[in-house]
Amino acid sequence: MENETETTKTEKRGVVLIALGHANYGRMAYNLAVSLLNTSPDLKIHLVFNKSAIAHLNEAQIQVFSTMQEAPKESYFRKDNLEFIKAKTWMYRFTPFDTTIFLDVDMIWLTRKSIDGLFDELKELDYTCQNEHFMDLAGEINEKYSQWANVNEVKEKYGFDEGKYYSLHSEFIYFKKSKENKKFFEEWIRQYDKLKVQHTEFANGIPDELPLAIATIIHERYPHKTPFLPVFWLHREKPIERTELLDNYYGFSIGGNRITQFQIQTYNDFVQYYMNKIGSRFVFKAASKITFLPERQNY
Repeated sequence: MENETETTKTEKRGVVLIALGHANYGRMAYNLAVSLLNTSPDLKIHLVFNKSAIAHLNEAQIQVFSTMQEAPKESYFRKDNLEFIKAKTWMYRFTPFDTTIFLDVDMIWLTRKSIDGLFDELKELDYTCQNEHFMDLAGEINEKYSQWANVNEVKEKYGFDEGKYYSLHSEFIYFKKSKENKKFFEEWIRQYDKLKVQHTEFANGIPDELPLAIATIIHERYPHKTPFLPVFWLHREKPIERTELLDNYYGFSIGGNRITQFQIQTYNDFVQYYMNKIGSRFVFKAASKITFLPERQNY
């Protein structure tokens, strides 16, 4: 394929997507790319993939990605264990851009707000991440409280007497190339590989947001505001009217092991709209991960 490349020339800004494993991830990456290009036709999109994920995409569909890079196996193995979720910790290593927005592929971009506009909105920042809230580690924390791990165990094992433990959502991360960010993202990889606490089992591996939260405290690399929710996710919020969705959000997520009829209908409606706009007869519809991924029985 002509646009498969280990990118050497740095573009000013763009989006990084990761599609590994099941073919549905490649299909969702294609849907998302088409939706992003609807309002930002000059957007650069870099896809990190393995062959099984994109095997069912044809040459025309592959062309929606500006550049592509096959993920090295060490980015999704921890020792001998296959953990595709780990690849997200490598996003800084993967990006060919000076300024990057990383998006999970299990979402669709909405029609009213462009990602170019969001880049402009965030342009003064060095880093931020979608998030709901945080806990002040200097305060009292319920001894049983868990956010992918027992937070008191995190405090104890890492010696955190202060800092902010964030409820992060790595489906949306904005960052620039910088020495500080490089150290921070390398810390994320390090903490994933050598986590000190017991964790909730997630997709046959470690929930990536746990080592990210720990790296966030170590490097004090906190989101620019709380909450920061550019992407709507039903498991965090209630179903809303379509107009409210378009007015208040940039993207719509179908993340999680199960998706509701509201999510299926909303996602499929937007996918059909975008495919109609580009004259495509291919429509890749939503599917719950629990139906095609045996490792997603719990999360």
